[in-house]
Amino acid sequence: MARRRKQDQYRVSYSRNDRRKRGFSLTNFAMSCVTIVVSLLLLLSYISRWIDPSEGGAALAYLPLGMPILFMTNLVLILFWIIRWNRMVWLPLFVGLLGVGNVSLFWQPQYLREYESSERARNRFKVMTFNTMGMMNRENNRLVSSMDQIVAAVDSVHPDILCLQEFQSTVQASRKMFGKRVPWLKHSKVVYKIDNGNDHGWGLAIYSRYPIINSGHVDFEDLPNSAIWCDVVFRNDTVRVLSTHLQTTSITADEQEYINNMKFVSDTTRQEKFRNMYHKLGMNYRIRAEQAKVIRRAVEQSPHKTIVCGDFNDTPMSYTYHKIAQGLNDSYQTAGWGSSYTYKSFFNLLRIDYVLYSDGLTALDYSSPLFDCSDHKPVAVTFEL
Repeated sequence: MARRRKQDQYRVSYSRNDRRKRGFSLTNFAMSCVTIVVSLLLLLSYISRWIDPSEGGAALAYLPLGMPILFMTNLVLILFWIIRWNRMVWLPLFVGLLGVGNVSLFWQPQYLREYESSERARNRFKVMTFNTMGMMNRENNRLVSSMDQIVAAVDSVHPDILCLQEFQSTVQASRKMFGKRVPWLKHSKVVYKIDNGNDHGWGLAIYSRYPIINSGHVDFEDLPNSAIWCDVVFRNDTVRVLSTHLQTTSITADEQEYINNMKFVSDTTRQEKFRNMYHKLGMNYRIRAEQAKVIRRAVEQSPHKTIVCGDFNDTPMSYTYHKIAQGLNDSYQTAGWGSSYTYKSFFNLLRIDYVLYSDGLTALDYSSPLFDCSDHKPVAVTFEL
């Protein structure tokens, strides 16, 4: 009798252990599938920068949008497999190590800062780039000028060279009025891609404390975006500053709210809406790829030290960024710290405004302050010549 009782207890114990093992195996199997998918997507996001969207690589162009999320998910998976003491850890670990060099595009550790003497400060100048959202804000369902707020933002940074995208001059807030509000920036170059006459329009502007001896316009033909450049004289040297505004994503404010507030969770029409956004993004990835090639040629033709700044409307892992940034330094990587974003949507994950520069210049300080007057944050960089 006692022997039979022991056998029954053994069977119960074995059954429980069997269920635990099966549960453990099912969890491992599910997490293995997740690990493989995340690793594959992360690998594809690494290589997407070399695939031209205008030549059949548009499908990969979407992946850089989620690269920070994929990378963090990969870190969680590494920890999961370490805790499980499972050999599967080698896959996410290998993929993570392959892309560890890309982390500096999204996050920079803060090191001890070195403060220079005032004597060396004479060789410095500050560049600020800012997409001003047409210098208009919506209040009570109507558009009103945001020039006062834009001027306040510029004055707080007090740059020596100011590059503005979506610069708009109207009767209520004209270019002349803006110039009077920033009196230390005596020299300027403005191009209206949409010209309304009487010195009113919408386009790009570069303002400078230092003399502008040459300038030009890089047009993107029938599209509303373009780029301008100015040769600025500083300390008996010349620096070419190129400000660009590339093709927008075409994602509307309503669609941004739809994503940010996660309305798609309960929306039965989400499939159609996401399909519409998918097609718009794909078309504009292809357009920006062609524009990036034009900007690349303009950079290569520069006879001077060069600064390229503006709104690229694409992430640091994109083909657009990679094409333009070839041979240039990213001021965020060399002088920034912490995490950075410049577009106030999509959960504050997107850095799409940049200040890039060629050798011969040194970026000493990078900042991207937050203001309420635009959907973009400005970027300000202090350079030493």
